[in-house]
Amino acid sequence: MFKKYIAEDLHEILKDDLKYEEILKILEVPANDGFGDFSFPTFTLSKSFRKSPKNIAVDIKEKFKCAIVNRTEMINGFINFHIDKQKGSSIVLNEIQMERYGKTDYLEGQKLVMDFSSRRI
Repeated sequence: MFKKYIAEDLHEILKDDLKYEEILKILEVPANDGFGDFSFPTFTLSKSFRKSPKNIAVDIKEKFKCAIVNRTEMINGFINFHIDKQKGSSIVLNEIQMERYGKTDYLEGQKLVMDFSSRRI
């Protein structure tokens, strides 16, 4: 859910260069928790932008404004996003209170076979 918010704001900055779906694919969760909740590597953009990943990260960071992100930082061509926990939890609680929360039409009209195996003694 939060990834979509960040991707939407990144798309506003990069809409002439990347599609929203491409941004979603590039946006990742860092291996180290200390590097934030999401990370956007700029290395793949270096060739098309004709800039270093670090300079691309600087340009994006200056323009990035997302209400749920309380801090952004750059580390070696990565832009790291830290979610504001209070705003994030408020968004999640609002989603849960929606009438259709947890409901999906994903398998509507299809048959689903469920096999329950028995316990062996």
